Amino acid sequence: MTDIEERVLRLEQELLRLRRSHAGLEIGAGLNRLGQDTEIDGDLTLTGEIEAAGVGTALLAAVEAAISVPWAQVTDKPEIDAANINWASDATIVGWSSRTSTFIRYASVGPLVFVSFYITGTSNSVNTTFTLPFSVTGMTIRPVCRIRNNGTYGVGSIYLFGDTATFYIDAAGSSWTASGTKEIAGEFFYWKA
Repeated sequence: MTDIEERVLRLEQELLRLRRSHAGLEIGAGLNRLGQDTEIDGDLTLTGEIEAAGVGTALLAAVEAAISVPWAQVTDKPEIDAANINWASDATIVGWSSRTSTFIRYASVGPLVFVSFYITGTSNSVNTTFTLPFSVTGMTIRPVCRIRNNGTYGVGSIYLFGDTATFYIDAAGSSWTASGTKEIAGEFFYWKA
């Protein structure tokens, strides 16, 4: 096996490992050459001059095209709603007779929705929910959020289904006290339907 064949074999093995680990790959000037059928899943950092000969010309053209197109000209980027959209006034919020602070904001990037929330006030229900800006694909449980139930702080859980986020005082899904101070705080994301 020639020196070049050994380098290509090592590179192909590294690329297979990277594909499995989703890590990046850094190729220094003159270290390796990529073959015609080489696929790269993950990050690729090229240093030094980029040169191509023979079958590598297509790869060079693809790399140059990818790095020379401004973001504004990319046509297949995900749909991004305006960041930090205030959802507090649009959401249906259940669980408080009065609220001293209500903060619910979201951002939607393609099929993902990111939600940040903080609600505190006087409890009047054993249930705690608010409606979501988009329906959830399937059912999702996000087990961690900060809660305050009748004045006592703890770690609660969140159940996302349909267009509603339901909050519990623990991972077992226990109900709230319908009096005293109630608070929920945290962030989560979900896939929209």
